[in-house]
Amino acid sequence: MSSASQPAERQPRLRVAHRARVGAAGQLWDVPRRVPKATPRGHTGRVQDAVFDGDGTLHTVSRDGTWRTWDLDPRRVAAHVCGRVPAPARAYWERIAPGTPYRDGC
Repeated sequence: MSSASQPAERQPRLRVAHRARVGAAGQLWDVPRRVPKATPRGHTGRVQDAVFDGDGTLHTVSRDGTWRTWDLDPRRVAAHVCGRVPAPARAYWERIAPGTPYRDGC
């Protein structure tokens, strides 16, 4: 998950597509299946509320007075990482994945 943080008083108005359930430990739960799905990291206070919008984005609000926007779309996250992290050197690849054909990851 990638995220951006903003002061809570600057929250945008959202069209709520789906509300998440935030558990006691600040975890996001899949309510129908009754299993924890993720624990957002980055707030310094406990997550109080979370909202999914319709485009694969999660917004969380914390007791630390901030809200964060998390991009959950795997393709956008991969493009973000691939645009900032260089491919591993071939020698490093051989050390960490011996016998596996070299791939740059992106």
